[in-house]
Amino acid sequence: MSDKTHELNGVFVFEVCPVGRLIESERDATDLLSDAWAVKADLLAVPVARLAPEVFTLAIVGDVTAYVDASNAPRDFVRESNCGAGVWFVADMPALALRLT
Repeated sequence: MSDKTHELNGVFVFEVCPVGRLIESERDATDLLSDAWAVKADLLAVPVARLAPEVFTLAIVGDVTAYVDASNAPRDFVRESNCGAGVWFVADMPALALRLT
């Protein structure tokens, strides 16, 4: 099996093969983005099986207001994520530092 590209409902998708080495380092991630960029993909689809567990400890830093104001789904996702320990949305680095105390 290998990565593949295909059109899905008008979107050009770079689909990562579910079997292979874990994506666990910054280099792994940039290599993957480079592969998708090289084929001019609109979307990168990464199977959870390829992600190292550490990937799920994530802080998204910045203003997501436009996304959460546009729909209930993103708003609910952000709210629920911020209640957990794996993925957080914070406005800036001082907010992240506060969250880590």
